[in-house]
Amino acid sequence: MNNIFADIHCHPSMQPYSNAFPKKQELKTKMDLIQPDDANNNTSPWYYNPPTIEDRLLKETVGITHYSQSDFTTLKKGNVRLIFSSLYPIEKGFFKNKLGTSELSNQIKEFFCGISENKIDYVINNTDYFSDLCMEYDFLKHKSGVDITIDGTAGNYVLVKNANEIDKSVNDKNKFSIAVINTIEGMHSFGSGLNYNIPFSQNEYVDNIIKVKNWENHPLFITFAHHFYNQLCGHCESLQKIKLVVDQTLGMGNDYDLTLFGSDVIDVLLNKTNGKRILIDIKHMSRRTRYTFYKILDEKYKNENIPIVASHAAVTGDGNSNFYNADINFSGDELIKIKKSNGLFGIMLEKERLASKGALPKGVEDVIAGKKIWSKIIWEQIKYIALYLDKNGFDGAWDIQCIGSDYDGIINPINHYITHEDTHELSEQLIRHAKKFMNNEGKDMRQANRLSDNEIIDKVMFRNAYYFAINNY
Repeated sequence: MNNIFADIHCHPSMQPYSNAFPKKQELKTKMDLIQPDDANNNTSPWYYNPPTIEDRLLKETVGITHYSQSDFTTLKKGNVRLIFSSLYPIEKGFFKNKLGTSELSNQIKEFFCGISENKIDYVINNTDYFSDLCMEYDFLKHKSGVDITIDGTAGNYVLVKNANEIDKSVNDKNKFSIAVINTIEGMHSFGSGLNYNIPFSQNEYVDNIIKVKNWENHPLFITFAHHFYNQLCGHCESLQKIKLVVDQTLGMGNDYDLTLFGSDVIDVLLNKTNGKRILIDIKHMSRRTRYTFYKILDEKYKNENIPIVASHAAVTGDGNSNFYNADINFSGDELIKIKKSNGLFGIMLEKERLASKGALPKGVEDVIAGKKIWSKIIWEQIKYIALYLDKNGFDGAWDIQCIGSDYDGIINPINHYITHEDTHELSEQLIRHAKKFMNNEGKDMRQANRLSDNEIIDKVMFRNAYYFAINNY
């Protein structure tokens, strides 16, 4: 049985950082946004806010999550000891009301139900994404390495600086220590995408990237695109639930590619002369942008074998109607590119991304075999990737899959696995699916890919993410 778990994309600081915001007229310096000593305060990353029965009902009926999914206490309860924590300045595009009214729609209020009104007010009036990014980093950094007692035992989280600190934290025998690796979601974070009618300073933008590359806890990777046009590249449609009130069409789809400055920014991120390299996460990029990026790697960086990351993703199924076929998901030829680069494919736990509507379990199925049947949705992603790589002649067909849950990233997760506390149960169920597969179809795989069920799920749930971090951070 696997006992230690990892997640390459989640947002443990989003809710507590949001709750730390005072009213806008009271926010004077970033030092107003610090963590409390009390873990029972909702501004603490350790604040435990599990789903109630009412919360579970809301999630099942309308997809609203009023609870915390990846706070550090929940991570401890789920035995998740390695996370890639995503810093995210919320984009102003959410609050440019498509309905033409000055008030926030009820849909937007519910969508951001875990984010405080003070933070939303800050975002609406914000003229500088970069300061928001830096404040969230400082907030998370504040209590790094500070011991706390949770459920009668000592624990801490360590915002790590290098591979040695990752290894030390994950293997700490004296306390439950969580190794936290910085990542960022969205290149808007450095100062683009605020006002499309006013040019932003490209020099200042690059200076901001260089500052972050020289952070004590530099980001391992950055999700290059996100929900709205960042003036660097095209993005995919990602807000189907609220598209009636939020317009993300500017920059969306395959009419949009990398801009000239976007190509320059890739070089700034990947070079090692101005700080630590920041890898690029291709999730949210338009399909056209992704293929331009692959071409850049093949031509300009062909001798460096730079890993490609899809941090919270799912497959299209290449015509298989059981999968969700949209540009935001990834085709088989892209899996090969990720594999060849020694990259990572984080399987997200967002229900609507993982399977077509017709393939999602129905009410009766959920009652009869809920945990088994919903975990199979994740297993189908894991298996599809392995079989695709195996059939295309690759050993190591189980080496790129991992979990990139997107917990606390405002998602509606699959039933029964709705917070990190459920990670151990997910692992147990996946082992059962893997065992059944390897006793049947798996016997026809290449010899090097015929692993035991426990080996496969240990890779997916921990080792692939762990070794990627050790080798690249």
